[in-house]
Amino acid sequence: MSGKVSPQNLKTALIGDKDKGGLKMMEFDSMNKALKASWVKRFKNDISSPWKIIPDYMAHRLGGFKFLLSCTYKSKELTLDNIPLFYLEVLKHWELINKVMSNCDEDKVDISKIIIWNNTDVKIDVKPMFCRS
Repeated sequence: MSGKVSPQNLKTALIGDKDKGGLKMMEFDSMNKALKASWVKRFKNDISSPWKIIPDYMAHRLGGFKFLLSCTYKSKELTLDNIPLFYLEVLKHWELINKVMSNCDEDKVDISKIIIWNNTDVKIDVKPMFCRS
């Protein structure tokens, strides 16, 4: 025996049930996605915080970070060049959650409440549109 543990065995030991020798930890990828998605609540509340300035400024061409979180977007269709990786991941995980939630509520969609800006279904020249006033 070489003493090396394969990645699969290590993962099994970490997330497996305690009665089977595991540590009953949450899978890292799932935990990471959940933590990033939990930031959405912090962004969407109306309390003004200094840390919100950075993502809001970086996404100002798209209406701001908080506004972007209320749109039905596909992150690969938006111009997100200058947004830091952490905020990009928050947007991508929120997009995934929105996709799952919209599939659950397809018959309950109120079309009068859908935002047309940054909407993946409303495009000009294959790009979602956003108009700054």
